[in-house]
Amino acid sequence: MTTAAPRLYSALSRWKPLQSSYRAKIMLVAFLGTHIPLLALLCFFIVSTSLSAAQALRVLVVALVATLLGTATTLYALNLLLQPLTLISHALRRYLETRQVPVLPSHFRDEVGTLMADAQQALTQLDEALRYTATYDQLTGLPNRQTLRDRLQHLLLELDAPDRGVGLLLVDLDGFRTLNHVWGHSVGDTLLRMIAQRLRAIAGAEDLIARASGDQFALVRAGRLHMTELVRLAQRTQESLSQPFEIDGQQIRLSGSIGIALAPTDARDADALINCADAAVDLARQAGRGTIHFYAGDLNQQIQRRVLLESELHNALQRQELSVVYQPQIDLRSGRIVGVETLLRWHHPQLGAIAPAEFIPLAEANDLIVPIGAWVVRTACQQARRWQEQGLHLTVAVNLSARQLRHPGLLGDITAALEASGLDPALLHLEITESAVMDNLQQALQTLRALRRLGVGLALDDFGTGYSSLSYLKNFPLTTLKIDRGFVRDAGSGADADAILQALVALAHSLRLEVVAEGVETEQQYALLQAIGCDRCQGRLVGMPQSAAAIEALLAQREQQEQPLANTLA
Repeated sequence: MTTAAPRLYSALSRWKPLQSSYRAKIMLVAFLGTHIPLLALLCFFIVSTSLSAAQALRVLVVALVATLLGTATTLYALNLLLQPLTLISHALRRYLETRQVPVLPSHFRDEVGTLMADAQQALTQLDEALRYTATYDQLTGLPNRQTLRDRLQHLLLELDAPDRGVGLLLVDLDGFRTLNHVWGHSVGDTLLRMIAQRLRAIAGAEDLIARASGDQFALVRAGRLHMTELVRLAQRTQESLSQPFEIDGQQIRLSGSIGIALAPTDARDADALINCADAAVDLARQAGRGTIHFYAGDLNQQIQRRVLLESELHNALQRQELSVVYQPQIDLRSGRIVGVETLLRWHHPQLGAIAPAEFIPLAEANDLIVPIGAWVVRTACQQARRWQEQGLHLTVAVNLSARQLRHPGLLGDITAALEASGLDPALLHLEITESAVMDNLQQALQTLRALRRLGVGLALDDFGTGYSSLSYLKNFPLTTLKIDRGFVRDAGSGADADAILQALVALAHSLRLEVVAEGVETEQQYALLQAIGCDRCQGRLVGMPQSAAAIEALLAQREQQEQPLANTLA
């Protein structure tokens, strides 16, 4: 029975007029089922009786008319009985087109009534599931960004008194992407669920909590609000996040940068309020981990300046507004200048000098850092080659951003710069940060190994400011470790600070890495770095960033005096 039905259905579907109509298939079967037996019986009757031709014809006509009338009545009744199936089919099609759940009659007690009731229930459950998927985050169970926007808009429309407001806190998880790479996505997902639970615990009964993006949560509070109340809420949020998360026996610590915007003071619609909070959280991130920042009206001017700089930066390279300067590095044993770090500068004809801290993040955000970075490498290699031809074997260091490290053309850019300049690859040092490596560990490892095969040096910059994983030092093909200025600044301030600095130097040397200390500003710092065996240093005491000509003049002056910096300080 179960195999016969599909076979019959398939056989009928081979006839083109029946392919798109289930009703036509039923009608054909009913028609054939009633006519074939009747016609066969009629023919047998006529043949087996001795009727004249006129009588036989009369009988045949009457029988055919009666059969057709009976068949028409039967087919009409079948058509009406098939209406529930047609109704269900149309209801499903309408739901797929309009996403509106139809109302099907379910008061019948037979199989058709059960089928329509089941179809109604299935459509209702499907609609609820789709609505939940569209409005809630599947991982945390919190409302998503679209729901956040809709509810914000609803709350803003209900502001009916001048002392009522809607406060929006955007909580950006500091370093979550790096943490995700270190611990894995499974741990990252678990951490996000735990964060959602903690936010639920600190929020009020009427507060809205949402997951605004991958590593960003939102808290909304409405009513008679004051800034101090929002600050207390933000502080409780930070205190909750600062407590360690224990996952699979590991303790993970986290912080959050929080941006706060208040309606109707800052904005009067949902999109504008979210943009204000976004701008505030951007400033909070720039100020450092675990910072709270309010939106202020002058942020509009900052946003306008950002848009202007983004536009101008697209053509800055072609207009030759970009330049490089070089900060000298000295050998702490000989006191002589042995290398430089290449630093990018932008001088706009109308806006003047633009700080690197302002335009470099813009270049990274818009992928302009790739062509600009390639130009910096070419310029540095050409300058280092000129110094090499003058008998000055200075290493030249160039910073690589995370975007450059991910760019598939990086290896080709470095190779082309070395070949075009004729520079000895050993004199080019490429500096990367821990965060740049963490963006994609496997890809970064492959890229760094390929660069190292070219013969260039590789330095890990700002060591100690991120996760400072020893696996980087062990597994990555590094040649140099640069100690962050934060450790150098505390040098000489106490035994603990000095011990940490000495331990970093000893660790790097045990891994056969050269050590460069950044931010040296005092003679006391310089003397301590000498005493603990640091290889190189750079900073204000050694020399500020300056042009290539100024570097050459400084080298010539020291050569004439035959007095390295070590002797000068003595």
